[in-house]
Amino acid sequence: MINYMFDGENSLVPVRGYSVKAKILRRRPELSMAIVDGRRQVIVNGTTRLIEDIEEVIPIAMQLREHAGMPAQT
Repeated sequence: MINYMFDGENSLVPVRGYSVKAKILRRRPELSMAIVDGRRQVIVNGTTRLIEDIEEVIPIAMQLREHAGMPAQT
């Protein structure tokens, strides 16, 4: 299970830059993701774009924290 957020156009999913997931997505950016809600699920297919520029990462990370109900961080 991973945290994600849909911003109306894109699904934002945090992964660490050195993780196996990130390495695989760099090699092959196509993905499928199952979003499960109880007994229902939606399968999402798409192409990833890894965001590694810290100036882009910080505001997205803050949005993801807020979406997950985590306290704001400076």
